[in-house]
Amino acid sequence: MWKQFGYTEEEAPVITDAIKAARAEAERITDRIVEPAYAVLTDAERTVLVDGMRAVKAALTA
Repeated sequence: MWKQFGYTEEEAPVITDAIKAARAEAERITDRIVEPAYAVLTDAERTVLVDGMRAVKAALTA
């Protein structure tokens, strides 16, 4: 994964518990911010969005 960001495995940052906690808080804040935008989507639109995001993830991790 780190290669995508220009790191070698040896240069990869150390992920500490503090970093994990900060990331979790950032995810909670992001969820609160974007929830209203996604709330207006129909079930079909949500499915299309999720399928698209899964395709992006697959392309990035291939």
